Amino acid sequence: MKTIIEQSKKYDSLDSLQNDLALHNVRETTPFRLNQMELTTRGTVRVIGMYPGEQEYPLTQISLEDAIKRGGLQVSCCQNFFQENQYELDDVIVKAINSYYRCSSTSNSEIKLITREEENGQRVAVGIPSAKYVLYTHQEYLQKLSKNIPPNLRFARANLYPEYLDLGFTDPIRTARDKVGEIVELGLSFNNSEGTRSCSLISSCFSLRLICTNGAVAAHPAFSIRHAHRGDLHNNTQMFIEKTEVILQRFHELMENLPRLGDMPITEQFIQEIHTDLIDAIKSQKTEEFMNGLDKTKQSIGDVWDKVTNMPHNIKNSQTKMKLEQLGFRILTLSLL
Repeated sequence: MKTIIEQSKKYDSLDSLQNDLALHNVRETTPFRLNQMELTTRGTVRVIGMYPGEQEYPLTQISLEDAIKRGGLQVSCCQNFFQENQYELDDVIVKAINSYYRCSSTSNSEIKLITREEENGQRVAVGIPSAKYVLYTHQEYLQKLSKNIPPNLRFARANLYPEYLDLGFTDPIRTARDKVGEIVELGLSFNNSEGTRSCSLISSCFSLRLICTNGAVAAHPAFSIRHAHRGDLHNNTQMFIEKTEVILQRFHELMENLPRLGDMPITEQFIQEIHTDLIDAIKSQKTEEFMNGLDKTKQSIGDVWDKVTNMPHNIKNSQTKMKLEQLGFRILTLSLL
């Protein structure tokens, strides 16, 4: 069998998102030791002794990547499987991973599976976090957020990616204008994961360009808050949301200076600052094309910001989209802080 390639989905309302999430039935298994898990060449994992009998779970591409990393290898070792659409994982690699599960220094570490029910009733593993991870499903998170979101914030966007749920809210009163008068709304982006990647609840300051509905999302510690999925997360959501008002006010003060970007020249130092982040997001060739397209004699940092925040519009890969939105925010902090 082939691993499950999950698709991203965009929602126009919180109600339609909630209806979809109600069908997912996401759960966490009881904790078990790494040496109880076995990866198969078919891209599934077997877990022995977690429940009576032997349990076998199909994997999504993301949870398969987790399984490979927990086996002491990098995902690049299995690029033939991911990129060439092969039917099975290499038997030698699977044996090496299973040996690592059984014999490494982490073989007794406790982990768990996060599973989701498919339409056929089968449960699929979507994440393999540590046993300390506390599941906070997207459905629970959305329900709690809907009750506690500040009344001044209105729904702006919702994207359900394989790795995380991204919700954006803006404050129509808190706006900024760039040098040419384009309106940029300010707000908050809320990001939750179900046992994948960040394993955290994150809130970040978020700007939305109304002309193209693209945004810039903070990765800067002064403009974002992170809460790991540990401890009493469910009861701390309201306190978490209350803290967001502090970073949003700080962001509003920063964005009052947005028009200044239009007067700032593109310097070599600025190019060096963003070059690595661009390569990380869109690879070397496209980065060079982007850089070669800049006219340093006529364009400003404001023009670069416009281009970077416009790029996510036609990009489907969630990680690339996030990196570009974070780079858009980094340009703001580099230039205005």
